[in-house]
Amino acid sequence: MSLPVNLIFLDCSCKFLKYLPELPESLKYLICYRNFLETLPELPNSLEYLHCSRNKIETLPGLPDNLLDLTCSENNLKSLPNYLKNKMFRLLS
Repeated sequence: MSLPVNLIFLDCSCKFLKYLPELPESLKYLICYRNFLETLPELPNSLEYLHCSRNKIETLPGLPDNLLDLTCSENNLKSLPNYLKNKMFRLLS
């Protein structure tokens, strides 16, 4: 599956997905809650909003510097990366 290179908004919630394809560099909003995701692909630097709650994610990938809003509750996170301590966005896990 290939996504359009100029995609800005992607909502693939509640689709029973086990993985996501490579994400385009233009993506700003990724909403992928309530799936069966165990991992997330590499996130584009343009990403500002990520809602990945209610999956099976164990670790978060590197998060873009532009990210303003992260919601990742109800996952299987074992720990949070150290770099999140300096971020000022909402983090629910």
